[in-house]
Amino acid sequence: QGSDVNDNGGNRDVDIEYLHFGGTVPFGESDRAQGYLAMGVGATRFSPTGAGSSDLTRFSASLGLGVAMPLSGRVALRLEARGYLTVVDSDSAIFCRSDDGSGFCRIVASGSTIFQAELLAGFAVGF
Repeated sequence: QGSDVNDNGGNRDVDIEYLHFGGTVPFGESDRAQGYLAMGVGATRFSPTGAGSSDLTRFSASLGLGVAMPLSGRVALRLEARGYLTVVDSDSAIFCRSDDGSGFCRIVASGSTIFQAELLAGFAVGF
């Protein structure tokens, strides 16, 4: 996921990638739709652009709620909302560098987590 971080020097690009292992737990019974809870744990990697920038990887977890609607015996339409929680140190400064005696940090956060959310739509194919 590409993101923009606005600091005093303008907008900076930061790519955020998640690698999670997990699964889904179905709930409710219906012929027309199947609800499910999705969970995962893994890592989040922050990759800033620009000279002198380096990647940062932290532990993260995800939780999602979705519905699968069968279109045939093996194909379903899936709709899902998912949130990602990444653990960071309190009062963190991320992607810092110092040039010619002046230093700056691209992301400065006060707290212990970074939260992102997404909405997903797609097709599931069973084999």
